[in-house]
Amino acid sequence: MIKDFIFSEKVDKVLRSELDYVSGSMLIPRIKKISINVSLGSQVIKDSKCLDYAQRSLSMIVGQKAVICRAKKSIASFKLRKGYPVACKVTLRRKVLIDAFFKKTLIGLARQRDFSPFSAEQFDGSGNFSFGVLEHAVYDEVDYESMYLNYGMNINIITNLNDSHKSMLFLKVLGIPFK
Repeated sequence: MIKDFIFSEKVDKVLRSELDYVSGSMLIPRIKKISINVSLGSQVIKDSKCLDYAQRSLSMIVGQKAVICRAKKSIASFKLRKGYPVACKVTLRRKVLIDAFFKKTLIGLARQRDFSPFSAEQFDGSGNFSFGVLEHAVYDEVDYESMYLNYGMNINIITNLNDSHKSMLFLKVLGIPFK
């Protein structure tokens, strides 16, 4: 089913030859989770409706309820106090992850203005990949006429691979463009 869709014959064959894993082993590369974060910062202090809008639209985009994140400490220069809501996030796993990856992430990349392929510097040392989407309006779920605010998103793809090179090859086979 889902596993067959992701690891089709072509993908499995490429990864088996390049990454040297045994078929049926627990070393098969896979995406553990996708974390999507929308941080509005000091904009929330000026207008309290923007966080509610961001939470609703993020929930519509990914199909899972977004959680509001609060400030951990007070910062006077940003007029921020401990406990103020400043962001919202969603962590996707299992079936929702598959839908979000193929439909939302790849479509969002294709529709972005001035999109250029990703570089190897966007990986951390443990094989996790992070990138940003400039506007949330690229997704079909967002109604452009009733859009209250335009914001960007940080997307983190966490894999079970511990090497950035292997993780880059795996994500390249899945369809993410790299230089």
